[in-house]
Amino acid sequence: MPEKKRKLDSTKIDQMIEIWRSQPGYSDPRIKDLIDGSVKKLHSLAEEGNKEALLKTVQSIKSQILQIYNHETPIPKDPQKKDPTEKTEIPETIKTSLEKDYQEQQEIFAFYDLIKPGETSYHSDYAETAGESYKMPTMEEIFNWLTADQIKLYKEMEKEGLEPKLQLTPIGLNIRTLASKIDGNKTMPNQTDTFISDKAIDATLKYAPTGYDASNPKKLITIGGKTKAEYIRENNGWLVDIVATKQNIEPDLDIQKDSAGKIRTIAEQISMHNKKMKNEGKTGLSNESYLTAQMRALKNKQPIDKDFWTILLDSSIGNEDFVSSAFWDDVRVGLISDFADFRSDGLCCRSSVRVPRDL
Repeated sequence: MPEKKRKLDSTKIDQMIEIWRSQPGYSDPRIKDLIDGSVKKLHSLAEEGNKEALLKTVQSIKSQILQIYNHETPIPKDPQKKDPTEKTEIPETIKTSLEKDYQEQQEIFAFYDLIKPGETSYHSDYAETAGESYKMPTMEEIFNWLTADQIKLYKEMEKEGLEPKLQLTPIGLNIRTLASKIDGNKTMPNQTDTFISDKAIDATLKYAPTGYDASNPKKLITIGGKTKAEYIRENNGWLVDIVATKQNIEPDLDIQKDSAGKIRTIAEQISMHNKKMKNEGKTGLSNESYLTAQMRALKNKQPIDKDFWTILLDSSIGNEDFVSSAFWDDVRVGLISDFADFRSDGLCCRSSVRVPRDL
């Protein structure tokens, strides 16, 4: 009887992947896809103890990375990047709705004392960007940034009853600063202060991850991601999104349960939601954009997510044992960290469409 192969040490694979991700070429979307898409296969080969196949696969990936990085193949056009000479036709009904959303956003910032009436800028209080001033994009700029794809997604969200609205998030403020503005301007009966998990730390969160790996259903590995300072500066202090503002988003049952009807772990659900959002050209919310969305809802006395928790795809804790989610529990807003291996039937994903901008 042939001897069973011993498992190989998968921690070395993780270290190698992290080294690849730290290289300049990782910013090329083709290299990102190649590296991120190899994680599961490499771990599978290590699990099988197939050293020869593992080494061949690693060598193949390295060769492909070098071929791309050395520009031996052309860089494809990014479908999300708008040609600056292209003018998007925006239906008048949508323009009117977006203008109304923009005005409402200004009123929300004034109500929560984020931007003074008549002013258009705020100063960052995040450590690495503290004191930097970020001017709110104008409505005209946003109209110029919108692409035909975003308009199409807006219409689809409307058709699905998701109540899409324009949202501007002052990403340069600390999470706890935004929460303090909610707590200092309570609108609901018996409302108490916002609960924030001790794992929701601005400096350690990973923003805009390229993906999530739940090949081990009890762990959630965050793929890629940016520091908060990087995210602030690349967006000039403002996230511009079309956000689903429907009061309660219901769980996606196809993601919640497997084919046998068993509830999947939160890690699995987040990984699947993220893939679905990216395939649709959407993303989820960060801690900051969730608090901004909740500000609008609370000012209108209709807090979002009172029946289900929404996962926060756009800002990851980065600890494979925990995941980020948020809710309203009748008296307060909550930013929480759940165990990745917990099986939950109460998770939903509040989608948003990022408006690509010219800086």
